[in-house]
Amino acid sequence: MSADFSEFIKTEDALFHYTKAATVINEILPTMKLKLSLFKDTNDPREYKERFFGFIGFSYLPSVREAKKLSKKINQIIRNEYRVACFCSNYPPIMILENRKDLEDPHATREGWNKSRMWSQYGDNHAGACVVFSKRSLKEIFSHECTSDQLYSYERVSYLQNYEIHHESLTLNGDRLANEGEEKYLKDFISSNFDHIYFEKHIDYRDEAEYRVVIHDPLSKLETINIKAALKGVIWGDKISEVVLPCLHEECNRLSIDCIHLKWEQGRPLALRCV
Repeated sequence: MSADFSEFIKTEDALFHYTKAATVINEILPTMKLKLSLFKDTNDPREYKERFFGFIGFSYLPSVREAKKLSKKINQIIRNEYRVACFCSNYPPIMILENRKDLEDPHATREGWNKSRMWSQYGDNHAGACVVFSKRSLKEIFSHECTSDQLYSYERVSYLQNYEIHHESLTLNGDRLANEGEEKYLKDFISSNFDHIYFEKHIDYRDEAEYRVVIHDPLSKLETINIKAALKGVIWGDKISEVVLPCLHEECNRLSIDCIHLKWEQGRPLALRCV
């Protein structure tokens, strides 16, 4: 591991994406592209489940059938038109307590590449990889790729102690809906509740210290994003075969990115050179 890379993975600019080794070897490195997931394909039931929306205001009080139709339409937009790219960060997670006060978890690890549960859950039980990116460079890439009329955002996820989804993001205003029209109002509704919809998860996920990129992609033009300018290196998991490590190291050298083998010994993680 180069000294520069060793220092970089400690910074707030470093972001970490856990995945299978095969995904890195066969997809990410050869193409220099990262796949973005639709919101409906996340693993948090607060996100992948459909929502039913209530109404306020008297200008437009829909029938049950109309309300279901509108709920289905806005669910279609939220779940099928928005893509997410998810990363761990070196930031301490932000918890939103039941009294709505924000609190940074003082006990959380600050090492986004050293999250054992993430290696187990997303890194193929420690036989996968953790791809390292520059947050600043990713922002530049998305700013360049996204058109001016696309709604997108990148920021840290907050973690809620309360199970309930924020009521504002479940309540449609019938007066505005009648005055502004369905298309404009629903677009404004999602925009004004963007953080509640896309950047809040239950507190059980707080150890991920997630940093997320969300983009509106109704025409499916950004299923993958070119990440060459943001890719800094790859950290291979503890169970990666040492027989293939020299080949992986050689490929990373060819691409001018750093390469680490993360070994666990006596309960401690050791970041080692691949050769």
